[in-house]
Amino acid sequence: MSNYDRKELKPYLDDVSCLMPINVWNKKIKGKTRGKTPIHNDWTTRQYNTDSDTIKNWTDKGYNLGYRITDKELVVDMDPRNYEGIDCEEIIAELFGYFDWEELIQDLPTVRTGGGGYHVYCLLPDGVDYRLLKETMEQYPGVEFKRKGRQVLCAGSKHPSGNFYRWINKTKALPIPESVIEAISREANKKGDYSSGGAS
Repeated sequence: MSNYDRKELKPYLDDVSCLMPINVWNKKIKGKTRGKTPIHNDWTTRQYNTDSDTIKNWTDKGYNLGYRITDKELVVDMDPRNYEGIDCEEIIAELFGYFDWEELIQDLPTVRTGGGGYHVYCLLPDGVDYRLLKETMEQYPGVEFKRKGRQVLCAGSKHPSGNFYRWINKTKALPIPESVIEAISREANKKGDYSSGGAS
């Protein structure tokens, strides 16, 4: 079986500039799994050649693919392993204005991660500064609101567990509701108080 399921890649092809190579799914460095880590340390600023031949070459080499989140997007990363007994999926669904989690993932572009969680892709409304959005909140354990400076593994990639990331819903992304923006916004702090980090 191939390390990458290319049929899952199609929804990303509208903006291949956001794609980049990630280590092979089972790669380890000093005993630590690196299958979700970019192969380049400067991935946040590196200009990648992302033509079809290059992307094919990456997947032929067994690399996973990462998606660099833009300043116009937000990806809600749900990890049930860290919910701490709280029904975070239903809480987030209600925050988004849906009846339940099932209704949310039927309406928004969603990937089922190889670790058993979800990536929900959203757009930021015009005028929202991604740098003023909190990535985590104590009342939502296991939930990350990822924005520019972060990346997630693309559907079709292989998790260190050996499971693939797969689309549940490939629909177009919608603007995130104002209720969510209000819940995760914070006041501006000192200059440079912005974070960037890895993937899930």
